[in-house]
Amino acid sequence: KVVIEQGAVPIFVELLSSPNNDVREQAVWALGNISGDSPACRDLVLESGAVEPLLRQLQTKGSHSMTRIATWTLSNFCGEMPRPSFDRVKIALPTLAELICHDDEEVANFCGEMPRPSFDRVKIALPTLAELICHDDEEVVVDSCKALSYLTDGPNDAIQAIIEADVCGRLVELLTNSSPDVQAPALRTVGNIVTGNDVQTQFIINHNVHSCLLPLLGSPEKGIRKEARQFVYNIVKTLKYN
Repeated sequence: KVVIEQGAVPIFVELLSSPNNDVREQAVWALGNISGDSPACRDLVLESGAVEPLLRQLQTKGSHSMTRIATWTLSNFCGEMPRPSFDRVKIALPTLAELICHDDEEVANFCGEMPRPSFDRVKIALPTLAELICHDDEEVVVDSCKALSYLTDGPNDAIQAIIEADVCGRLVELLTNSSPDVQAPALRTVGNIVTGNDVQTQFIINHNVHSCLLPLLGSPEKGIRKEARQFVYNIVKTLKYN
């Protein structure tokens, strides 16, 4: 908060154009931390014009550390705040049940979802994300898949833009990756796509996604099994009504 109040965000954005690689990397790191603090901070960074200069760091094929940090920062630009462990917060459910009936609108709104970033502000990143999910560094692939999962968790127009970015084939391929860290955000992304309209769901089905499902349904990772079951449910629901 102090950093923002002192007007540092526009300065960090300006430093993304510095000729010094270390300066640019530290500026990217700072903007990633700020945008990950809260939706308000994220939107302030986006409104400061950080997306395009950040993408330039990824498009110029800089250092390996810059690619990692910039991909993580881009994921924060696209995302909601990370959700806490449900087990840690479920004790609050009775209180939340009362608060959503509160006569103060602001109090009731605190119980809702974290606001997503404006898709128009971040859609320019789609071609870069399409390249990053093919990167040979697992951490870069994970963060770029997370960014796509955030962007597909929205209206059908956003889902269609992701489809048109030509990422679906690679996402389905990543479902067979040996790392659960890669599988999870890739599965979440294709799972979000099949919540779109019938044409969008069929587009994923046409990528032979069914061949990947059995191993995912038997995954030792509880979260992946849950996502896979939901994925199957959404596909069956679409086929049932067509």
